[in-house]
Amino acid sequence: MNSISIRESERVLYFDNIRYLMVLLVVVLHVACSYSYYTPWWTVNDDNSVVFDFVLCFLGVFLMPTLFFIAGYFALPSLHRKGTWLFVKSKLIRLGIPWLIGVSLLGPVRLYMHDYSRGYEELDLGQLFVVNTKDLLSMHTGFIESVYHFNHSHFWFISLLFFFFLVFALLHRGKGQLSETQHLDKRTTTPTYLSVYAVLLLVTVLTIALTLSIYWLFSAVPGREPWLVIASVIQFQITRVCLYGICFGLGIYVFHCNWFSSGRTPGKLIYWIMLTSALWLAMEMILARMLSQFTLTLGVLHVTLRTFLVFSVIMTLVAFGAKYWQSDSRLNRSLAKNSYTIYLIHMVIVFLIQLLMYKWWNVSIYIKFMVGTIVSLTLSYLLSEFVVRRYPRSSIAGMVTIFAVLALILN
Repeated sequence: MNSISIRESERVLYFDNIRYLMVLLVVVLHVACSYSYYTPWWTVNDDNSVVFDFVLCFLGVFLMPTLFFIAGYFALPSLHRKGTWLFVKSKLIRLGIPWLIGVSLLGPVRLYMHDYSRGYEELDLGQLFVVNTKDLLSMHTGFIESVYHFNHSHFWFISLLFFFFLVFALLHRGKGQLSETQHLDKRTTTPTYLSVYAVLLLVTVLTIALTLSIYWLFSAVPGREPWLVIASVIQFQITRVCLYGICFGLGIYVFHCNWFSSGRTPGKLIYWIMLTSALWLAMEMILARMLSQFTLTLGVLHVTLRTFLVFSVIMTLVAFGAKYWQSDSRLNRSLAKNSYTIYLIHMVIVFLIQLLMYKWWNVSIYIKFMVGTIVSLTLSYLLSEFVVRRYPRSSIAGMVTIFAVLALILN
């Protein structure tokens, strides 16, 4: 067996486990959005508490960067197995079809629930679908200034991820005449800790520089981190797109350079935990001062600490996974297999549960958060495991049918 076959057959189980954990925490974050002061535009805006502001700040630092990093890590072996065009085709089917269905159907449902929860009148789900479809086909490029502007909701991750896969595949195909076997054979040895730390420092500094440049370019809108839609098909938060792209690229590089062979990770877990804790405390202190009085120095320091924190958290998760979570248990396998589908379908479940509790359950928002989290996670998993993954075509037909019936009724 050659070196490519050996490396690609050694599935890094803890990466699968970390990925499904990140997806489950995305669901938790979206449940918390209904109860945070930071998200008054959320589809169902219930009572608010600073506790959920902290939840959003805590989870928002590392969830999506980690998912992009893991996607990048698995991209290179997948490309080697399939070849460029089959790789792109598979990603287009796996990502493109769910994205198209999602942005077509979730957008109108989201707007209907948004207006209904606020007591607005003259709601028509069918008309919202027509408007949403026109916006999708318009190939519009611009910033999202309102909840009524066309947007991808959580499917922005899918569209941006496909764009990264496409760019990576094209760059890889055009890199030269060096064969893939030769390309990997030169890098089967594990790099030194010093070289790993040097790369981490380099990508962190690069990310900081690019992020600050973007903030400087968009300084006319202080306090905002605008979302951009390009040709209706790609959406991203403009101040974070460089971070996501670099995390994706770092994942590719990490696999390419064999950083984590045989479960080996650079640095001890306790050191990464200590560094992450120190960075987090420093960032929270700076953020507290920024909220009372913003200065340019504090803004630069916050971006710097947050970026260092992102990569520190990623390395902490990897170190923890390599040491304690290299598990192929039945539960881990099941959650790992369902993580992508859970991500796709969870949002409408979260919206519905939030709306039902907001309208008809007058209890503490902390109870609502706990119930919403448990019910959303449970239903998302059960629907994924026993319906969507087993009967994908019937599930799509069922979703379209349900939407059509609702459009006829809700007008």
